[in-house]
Amino acid sequence: MILPERPPTQNEINAFVIENNYIFGLLLPRPVTREQGYQVAFVVPTVPGAATIKIGGLSQREGISETYYYDNLLDCMAAAAAWHETGFDGEPQGWVRHVPSNRRRTYLVREGKPSTYYEEDIRP
Repeated sequence: MILPERPPTQNEINAFVIENNYIFGLLLPRPVTREQGYQVAFVVPTVPGAATIKIGGLSQREGISETYYYDNLLDCMAAAAAWHETGFDGEPQGWVRHVPSNRRRTYLVREGKPSTYYEEDIRP
């Protein structure tokens, strides 16, 4: 695949979001790989109250390269926005399952409050 000459516009991303019943989409600042082209971080509702951040292109052909699962839609939206503010550096925070690595995170509660500390494992 040859990279498109330009990244998709926010209007193109918004049209894709509406067509697919997503919440919103944010353009990653650079192409992930030459084969994948420009990628977008989409917030996608799943079961009631939960959501994912999916990294993919604007066509079925481009597919989804990564998915981060969240137990709570609002946490997912906040994580996507915070990740966008960092320029999509590293990974988003607060996810409980990552595909395709099968990593899962269990967040620890300290003094009765959720914390940013977690245990991570890989499950088949």
